[in-house]
Amino acid sequence: MAVNYDKIGFTLIEKGLRDHINKDFNNVYISHHFKMKGNEFIRIHLLSSTNLMTTNAFEQREYNVMIRYYFNRKIMGDGINENIKSKVDRLKKKLLDRQTNTLSWTSLDIESIQYDIQDDENENNDIYIVQLDLILVNHNALN
Repeated sequence: MAVNYDKIGFTLIEKGLRDHINKDFNNVYISHHFKMKGNEFIRIHLLSSTNLMTTNAFEQREYNVMIRYYFNRKIMGDGINENIKSKVDRLKKKLLDRQTNTLSWTSLDIESIQYDIQDDENENNDIYIVQLDLILVNHNALN
């Protein structure tokens, strides 16, 4: 038998994250391009993968995923700081809870969280961006 390399990056990693997050958060989408999806939305983008180990029985890869959480500043009003950090903490908990109850990946670490990102995505939009950088490890065994 051979290791099956089909449908890992999108199906297990990106779609797996989206389906899990979408249970508690609205407007979650997968894309390498920013799209305005309302007043509060989450974008998932797989950045890269690295081989950790390959044998004739399995492959273990590390996947780097960027999750961006977008908030409309006008809607958030004066409570933007507390409200955003509370929602990001809830998302972080949701992601970390998933690592102990999944077949899609063997580990999930949130390497960093960056608040109030300033780049071309919010240049013409009055949005607050939080970026979570994740590392997921997938163990792909024989089929």
